[in-house]
Amino acid sequence: MPTRPPRPLTPESVKRSVLAYVQRYSAPRAHTRRRWMQRIQRQGTTTGEDTAPLVAALDAVLDLGERYRFVDDAAFAASRSRRALARGVAPGRVQAQLTAKGVSRALAAEAVAAEGGPDAGVAAAFAYARRRRLGVWRAPGERKEHHQRDLAALARAGFGYALALRALAGEPEEEVEEEE
Repeated sequence: MPTRPPRPLTPESVKRSVLAYVQRYSAPRAHTRRRWMQRIQRQGTTTGEDTAPLVAALDAVLDLGERYRFVDDAAFAASRSRRALARGVAPGRVQAQLTAKGVSRALAAEAVAAEGGPDAGVAAAFAYARRRRLGVWRAPGERKEHHQRDLAALARAGFGYALALRALAGEPEEEVEEEE
């Protein structure tokens, strides 16, 4: 079955599709712009048309989305960092994921610090070890023989050596929360 060629983009269709996208999905401005610029550039190269009106329509609708908070990089960064830290993702990795999505480095660092607090790495390491059943969350007979493997898993996840040892030792989390 032959595939249909994509519908040609118009400034109005760009506005409608981008608005529908930002209303449905949470995404930073840079990611949304990059996604639609690929489509606009693809059309420009296949048809040879001028893409300036399409780019102008894209920027206008993104400005409108920011004004009405459909496109909110700070809210996106806070939401993603909160979820990732709770899952046990290392704070440095969370920042890297946010910047890869198009959030500025400063905003990503601010969101991770705000959501995780000063001991974000400690809480994330414990969450990761508990979720993966490492260290004290492993069966008692297997802990010693899997110690190096557990350390390696925490290191690959982005946690430092001292923090990995602390998470594997299973220091009570109440003490960790009191340090904040």
